[in-house]
Amino acid sequence: MKLAFGAIGISRALKIQKRESFIHKHRPADGNFLYFWFWGIKTSERGKYSAIESKKFIFELSKRLDIPIYLETSVVKNKNVYERYGFETYSLWQDEINLWLLKREAPAQT
Repeated sequence: MKLAFGAIGISRALKIQKRESFIHKHRPADGNFLYFWFWGIKTSERGKYSAIESKKFIFELSKRLDIPIYLETSVVKNKNVYERYGFETYSLWQDEINLWLLKREAPAQT
């Protein structure tokens, strides 16, 4: 805590805490979901097989476990990509930045 206040300042630390509290409050209380705080592919690997396999693995895991996937982004371009892959915005944090909270339901078992 001392590091947080010293490194980023009290007001910034309080804003971060408030945002994190908002995010946590908007997730299911049972914890039965996959959550990605950061989901990225190395720039040199984008569009290659490893990126496709990563997405495929995560989506199949969601389906097999029958649980949704939750994530957040503050980047409009990323939000649009997530939406193309079936994520929907379920809440929005608006402050100095917009932070979209997105969810992708597990597909029906076949």
